[in-house]
Amino acid sequence: MGMPFIFELRSIIDWTFTGTSLDVFQWIKLAQIQADMYIAKCYNKPYMEKPTGEKIPHVTKGALGCLLTFGVIMLIFGPLLLFSNINPISKMINTSNAALDFKMQIDMV
Repeated sequence: MGMPFIFELRSIIDWTFTGTSLDVFQWIKLAQIQADMYIAKCYNKPYMEKPTGEKIPHVTKGALGCLLTFGVIMLIFGPLLLFSNINPISKMINTSNAALDFKMQIDMV
């Protein structure tokens, strides 16, 4: 899959020597679906090995939940903090983020 056109070449050769009612484009699409399913199976192998119904430990849930919650909160409030007057960096260099000048020009062509 990593080498250019090798997957397509293999699919066309398979289609040429296999008795099928699919045309070559349908055959390549079917091969792509099979390849995607195999990749998904490889990615999900740890989940398949986990016993069905096994609970996730509270420590894992707590740590990951807190980390993700903090990340989402920082995505929401980070830009607000960065461009507000309570920005700790602007207080260290004794400058504010106040707008000093504004110009607006409208042209109609």
